[in-house]
Amino acid sequence: MEKSSVVIEVKIVGDILDTKVISEYLGVTPTYQFTKGEYYQKKTMPVSKVRSFSLWSKEIGKEYTYDSSDLLDKAIKFISEKKVGLSKVAEKYDCEVTMEIVLGIEEGIVPSVVIEPNQSLILGELNITVDVDIYAYSL
Repeated sequence: MEKSSVVIEVKIVGDILDTKVISEYLGVTPTYQFTKGEYYQKKTMPVSKVRSFSLWSKEIGKEYTYDSSDLLDKAIKFISEKKVGLSKVAEKYDCEVTMEIVLGIEEGIVPSVVIEPNQSLILGELNITVDVDIYAYSL
């Protein structure tokens, strides 16, 4: 039996972003990035498409667990340590900062997600949206 999983990413999304500048402000190399206007094509797509927005994304981690609290703590620590850089990014660009939590369900067991008041304060102070996606791999 495989355990359910939790992945957390911090994403910055906007029309016009300089991903190199964002990396400099945060002192971190992104896990994934792209720029509005770039062409891309997935294996399932018959023709290429043009990206309609820019993205800078850092994966905080992936854990096979039924409790997301350890990974959430890591994400909040990352955000707290990068508070000045994230504020600079928000000032420079018209963008949205998101903490994305992806839950992968195995054997019908959904990992718990609890955002504590002190964590909410940090996220709210930086106007960070929390997005929770759930994927059922086996029920």
